[in-house]
Amino acid sequence: NALLEKINADDNLGTADEATQAYSAPKKWVEAVNLYEGTVTVNFDADITLPEAVKYPVIQVEPRGYSIDDFNALKMTFFKDQNLYGLGERPKEYLEELILQKKRWINDPNSNFNTTNMTEDQYQSALQERLDEINQLEAEYQTAPTWDEIEPIAMNEEILRMGPVLAFQTIAEPAENSIPALYICATEEYNYRNNFIEIQTYLSQNVDTSNWESDETGFLTPPPAKKSEQEVKREAQDIIDALGIADMTIFSCNLDPATKSEFTVVYTKVYRGISVNYADNDICADGSALYSFPWREERIEMKFSDDGLLSFIWISPSSETAVLNENVGLLDFAEIQSIARSQLSNLFKWGQDDVQEAYATEKRVIIDEIRLGFMRVSIPNQSDEYMLIPVWDFYGDCALIVPPEDVGKTQFLTNENGEGEFWIHYSEQDYSLLTINAIDGSMIDRSLGY
Repeated sequence: NALLEKINADDNLGTADEATQAYSAPKKWVEAVNLYEGTVTVNFDADITLPEAVKYPVIQVEPRGYSIDDFNALKMTFFKDQNLYGLGERPKEYLEELILQKKRWINDPNSNFNTTNMTEDQYQSALQERLDEINQLEAEYQTAPTWDEIEPIAMNEEILRMGPVLAFQTIAEPAENSIPALYICATEEYNYRNNFIEIQTYLSQNVDTSNWESDETGFLTPPPAKKSEQEVKREAQDIIDALGIADMTIFSCNLDPATKSEFTVVYTKVYRGISVNYADNDICADGSALYSFPWREERIEMKFSDDGLLSFIWISPSSETAVLNENVGLLDFAEIQSIARSQLSNLFKWGQDDVQEAYATEKRVIIDEIRLGFMRVSIPNQSDEYMLIPVWDFYGDCALIVPPEDVGKTQFLTNENGEGEFWIHYSEQDYSLLTINAIDGSMIDRSLGY
């Protein structure tokens, strides 16, 4: 592997001196680039984010399992002194509440079930499905134990490592019959891609829809969030502090662009003052490939509404195992800019999505953030060891534009100019349009990991 050889060959690479000053780059990049006779415009209006670091090492990392300490911290933070129970046995108290909830869902004229546009046949079919489900729950209720008859779970290392593809679920003893859920998918040895601990809170299962309004399709939609981004960040950090996690930092905090009612906060790992860049377009590749992702990049994701935390998920914890280079040399930012410009015509060429591009006459690309941080890349022939290298990620979005006279031929939304507008990555607000190796300027395909 050429990159690995460069990293290990300090003299050939020209490793930076330990006394080197912090990396220098402008605070913002503003530029407009026209391609393909003006049918593609790329607008750089990007804040440039640099780590507070002087040295840029290359670090070897590997996944680790969850420890009892991790589990106990999660339990104390989210469930306090409540007992945990296996989800296999559902108590009468829970089933009773679930049955009432489903009956209310059927009988409430304002529920999604009764406000969704359906034909009479579709409605009757859906109603029968709900009634059959209620009948099954009532039959289960007859023989179900009560809370007092169920033995709580005593978590141990063996349960945390039940096997590579086994998802172990537990539920917490409820307050007023609510059931926050803790899901554990613990893995060992090779299949780390399913390694996560997830918590779905009571709020995520019992949403108050009394102040929701129906949209044009008949679905109930929540009102926009009243909380500010800073308030949500403080709530998220309070949880991280309670868990005793000191080596992760907020990478992004995004408001759901569709509902505008929920925030997603993403935390990534920090190694030696440099955070790992997160990108929505990271994909777990085939585990048998030379470069592969048998486990996902470590991160914590939390979702919040005005009512509080909806969910928490901690994916693939990892540990530093070696330093391959204490302070690797990086290309000047001017060189990175030149490399980025040279890639634009290939990145945004026509013909990449024939279905969506059929009526489009223009592409509008916005690059609004550029970050220097770590990315995990695969080490050849190593299924469970990776290295973190410095990379530049270019975050943004790309819209296809259809002229007003053709909007009716598509399902694109109409913008203020009457044009049809389709944002390709609109729901993926941390989508990296371009990733450049900060060491040698090579392109990195995040879906492959190299």
